[in-house]
Order: sequence, then C-alpha cells, then structure tokens
Amino acid sequence: MKIDFKGFSERVKRYETKHPFKIIILPVFITLFMVGIIVACIYTVKVREIESTSYIQFSDVSFEKEIQVLLKKEHFTLSELQDVSSLIIENNYELENISDLVYFSNLKSLSIRHCNISDISVLGKLDKLTTLDLTGNNVSDLTPLSTCNNLEQLLLEDNNITDITPLYSLSNLKTLMLQQNNISIIPSGIEQMSGLNTISVEGNRLINIDELANAPNLSYLYAPDNKISVTPHLERMNNLVVLDLGDNSFQELGYMGDLEQLQELHIDDNYLDNLEVLQSCPNLEKLIISYNQFTSLKGIEQCQKLQYLDIRGTQIENVSVLSELSEFNTIYVDDDFDRSQLDFMIGNFRNGDIKTKRYLLEKQYNL
Repeated sequence: MKIDFKGFSERVKRYETKHPFKIIILPVFITLFMVGIIVACIYTVKVREIESTSYIQFSDVSFEKEIQVLLKKEHFTLSELQDVSSLIIENNYELENISDLVYFSNLKSLSIRHCNISDISVLGKLDKLTTLDLTGNNVSDLTPLSTCNNLEQLLLEDNNITDITPLYSLSNLKTLMLQQNNISIIPSGIEQMSGLNTISVEGNRLINIDELANAPNLSYLYAPDNKISVTPHLERMNNLVVLDLGDNSFQELGYMGDLEQLQELHIDDNYLDNLEVLQSCPNLEKLIISYNQFTSLKGIEQCQKLQYLDIRGTQIENVSVLSELSEFNTIYVDDDFDRSQLDFMIGNFRNGDIKTKRYLLEKQYNL
C-alpha cells in the first residue's frame, strides 16, 4: 500500500488556511492546561510544607502548658502533634478546654484525670482512640463518644453521668468503669455492646441491674454501694466470673440464675442472715459475707471449691463445716473469734487476718 504523503500535506495546508485560529488556540489551550496542573501540584506541595513547618496556635493556654511539659518543647508543628499516640494529663483543675486535641489525630491512648473537663465534643474526631480515661471530671454528655468505634477501654469514674445509652454503639468496648456517677437506671439495648467483658457501676443510684444480664460476654460485674434491694435476675450471665453486690440494701438474696462460672462473690455490708444465694453459684472459690447479720454458715457446704472466706462483722461462731471443704485455705475473722476451730487449716493455710496468721503459724511450727 502506497501512502500519499504529498496529498496529506496539501490537505493540512488547506485546513490551516480555512481554520487558522483552531490551529493556534488548541496547542495554546493544551499548554495552559498542563501548566495549570503543574502549578496546582506545586501549590499543594508548598501548602503541605508550610503546614508541616509552621507552629500550631493553641486556643487554651492551660492545655498548651500541659503539652509543653509533656513533650518538652515550647512550639509544635502539626506533624509533630500528629505523631503523638499517647497523652496523660492529671490533676489540673484549671484545665477546662480540650478542643486543641483536634490536632492529635493519631491518638490511641488518652488520659485526662482529675481536671475540670465537661465538654468532650472534640473526642468524636479522634477515631483511633482505643483507651480513654476521663476519671474525676465534670462530664455528663457522652454523645461525642458514640463515634469512637475503636474504643476498648473507657474509664469514666467520678463524673456527672446519668445516661449511658450513647455508649451502646461501641461494640469493641471491653472495659467500662462508671463508678461514682449519678446513674439510676441501666436502659435496654446494652446487648449492642457485644464485646463488653468488665463493667463497674459502683457508687451510683441503681435499684436494679437486671438489664446487665443482656450483655452477652460480661465476666466481671461490680455493683457495690448502690440501692439494690431485690434479688437480681442474672440467668443469662453464663460467663460471669466475679460479682460484687456489697454495700447495697439486701435483706434477702436468693437464687440469681445458674452462675456456673462464678468464682468470686461479694455480698458484704448488707442485711443478710442466710446463704440462700449460694444455690446460684456452686463453684465459688472466694466469698465475702462480712458485716451482715449471719449467725450460721449453713449452705456453704455446697461450695466444694471454696478457698477464701471473710466473715468479719457477723455473728458466726461455728465454722466447723469449713473442714469439709478440701481446697479451703484463707479466712478472715474478728479479733475475738475462737481460732482453735481453725486448727484443721494447719498445713494448708495460705492467708488471713493478722491474728489468724500468727495463731496458725505458731501452731504449725510449735513457736
């Protein structure tokens, strides 16, 4: 096939004659377009260089001072703050504003303890947080935390919290500490927190904790120092290992469900006079029943794995039943208790109150 280069050249010349502006404008347009792209790229790079080298202007002086102490510098670039993965601030009651945390976008662990924080809205932007400790502040609204989906450990002790429902979306949360707040109810929906393993609601105003039985993987439940007076229904708590119901208002405490995995039970500082509750937890290893109205250990024989018992502040005088428990090794009793009843522990004693230690060790070694 023969190509007619001469004919093609003539057609190009005729097109140039008829459309001179197109021939000129098109290359110019293409050139300007390429120049624009290059300029934009250079501008973006320059802006990023400026951002990474210019110093951050903090909005709160108290917060800035804390960061200066922690990082041992006076001025910081954005990139320096973005490199910080952990912050601990404590005992600064002048600190009220933490909005400057927005610059710490890669924080994974944050502790602001015993300060004067109430507004935590900035924390909703820190989506890499896995550990957060706000103990001893004035926090009441937890809504900003609902988007912190990577949180695994959340400590909120000693604040002004009444509503915990914003936390229900945190399916990765494993530990939730809510001691010393103003919580009077556990609302429905806590089953959404499917990863929750440990919760403390100590020192609140709860009269009922039944809803916590819906937390599917809860193993450690601490609910002392509340207003609970009715036996809780914990039938579905198949993974519960530790349960603390001390310092409540129980006059009776009966069957709570088949708590087969329960190893440790605290029911001290109540108004109890019988151990009916032990029907719920036959595999107990540790039992604290101090400062109640007990006069007898009747029922404790069903806990064949029991090792530890605290009966201080009760009217229990006869503990002979304990000799039937082969693994029993630790006991705490009042000063005036007749310790000769504990001779069966000689050689198997592990721990106890000071007088019991002295008595059993002297007996064992003929001191």
